[in-house]
Amino acid sequence: MLTTLERMDEDWYRRFPLTLQLIADSPALDGYTLRHCAEVEAEIARRLDAQNSLELRLLIEFFVAAWRCALDDWLPDCTPGEPSALLRRACSIMNPALNLEA
Repeated sequence: MLTTLERMDEDWYRRFPLTLQLIADSPALDGYTLRHCAEVEAEIARRLDAQNSLELRLLIEFFVAAWRCALDDWLPDCTPGEPSALLRRACSIMNPALNLEA
């Protein structure tokens, strides 16, 4: 994921926020993307033979949550090159976040 993000060009950084806004403004597209994401997660779990592994399924869910948090931090400024750093940050603080006490 990080390698892919780091290879994105200026055109991607121009188009991707517009795509996210289009999805946010369309309940049908939003629902479709959520379903597609769930299907991709299930396929990853299948390929990793993780359907019966709670730990691996949680890891997949945590990574998707980290990606979504990184996107939330990236918007609305959408600084090119920033998503990979934000994703690294989200992943690096996952363990401390899971150990928070009320």
